[in-house]
Amino acid sequence: MRNFAVLTMLGFVLSTAPAFAETMDATFGNTVTVTQPDGTVDSYFFEPDGSFRERSHDGQDVTGRWMRSGDNVCLTIAGHDGEDCAPVPLDKKLNDSWLLESGGGSATVTLVPGRTAQHS
Repeated sequence: MRNFAVLTMLGFVLSTAPAFAETMDATFGNTVTVTQPDGTVDSYFFEPDGSFRERSHDGQDVTGRWMRSGDNVCLTIAGHDGEDCAPVPLDKKLNDSWLLESGGGSATVTLVPGRTAQHS
């Protein structure tokens, strides 16, 4: 489930450089929520310096680094080997929600204004 959550949240970034920058700018100071198929919600907080924090639905905090790699966004979680990368969709901004499909089902990603942490 962790990989599904990490990969699904990656869908908030654009695949073109100028749009990518605009979308990432919209995440700074705001929250990216990922609602899993089972209804649990994980919250992600991205910083301009390439760091991020995830507040999982069970209250655990995970930190790491994010970066763009071609048409993907990759997350490296502190204390874990390797990185998780996923292709990015187009044109997302504050208050947008979208579905991401994966082998584990569909997750809903939302770019929420402000810093919030939702838990189910």
